[in-house]
Amino acid sequence: MEELNIVMEGRLSTRAAADLINYFDSYVGPYSGIYRYVWSVLVKGRSNEPELLNGEGHVNKSKLNAHVQSCFGVSKRTANSIISDAKGRLQALKELKYVEQRQRWLKIRELESQVCKLDAKIKKLNPGVAANEATEKEIRKYRKWKGSIYWKRQRLNKFRLRHNRQSDLIRRGVYSICFGSGKFFAAQRRLRENGFHSHQGWYNAFVKNRDKNIFYLGSKDEYCGNQMFQLEYDSQRDMFKVKVRTNNDNEKYINGVRH
Repeated sequence: MEELNIVMEGRLSTRAAADLINYFDSYVGPYSGIYRYVWSVLVKGRSNEPELLNGEGHVNKSKLNAHVQSCFGVSKRTANSIISDAKGRLQALKELKYVEQRQRWLKIRELESQVCKLDAKIKKLNPGVAANEATEKEIRKYRKWKGSIYWKRQRLNKFRLRHNRQSDLIRRGVYSICFGSGKFFAAQRRLRENGFHSHQGWYNAFVKNRDKNIFYLGSKDEYCGNQMFQLEYDSQRDMFKVKVRTNNDNEKYINGVRH
């Protein structure tokens, strides 16, 4: 029997869930900082954190979990959520790079075929053009094909360079990503054109866009499937109750209402 995944979207009530909203606002920044640290360890773990590696040279999840707990003072479940999310994102990025490489390789093959066909046509006309015996129509074709083959070779070289460079990065295990999106990051170079009056205004917007996700990893053997985040429907009040477990021992749970 296939599993059914349900995606839900909702908004917290500022009147009924003020404490929960404030908690998320204060927590999302530190959470994102831990996430980026875990990402750097997963991508560059061989050189940065050698004590976290297993016998095969890969980052050991259990060791990394304990390391994150010790460094940032978070629970084991929180550390596990961050690590699992980061590993899934890294795997998705690796698959994306593989697809991009496959597409570049196909484009290279296509351009090579086009260049080969054009080169054969040009060589066929070369003797007549060299001896000044070609007709005006043949000369127009010759010039058109010469121009076309030049630009196709330029594109072919560009695709080959990109393919070789990406192959080298994949071989070395280098996977770059800009949290907050590269487009948003580049907006700082043209503040006015992108609707910002100052660099500080851009930076505040960039940080807000970068630090906006929190992931709670669930488990089927836990209450409501997740001990960190629980969502229950209240039929009497026709709304959902939200319960979040924090990393603060003095206030373990925060409740709110979602419409």
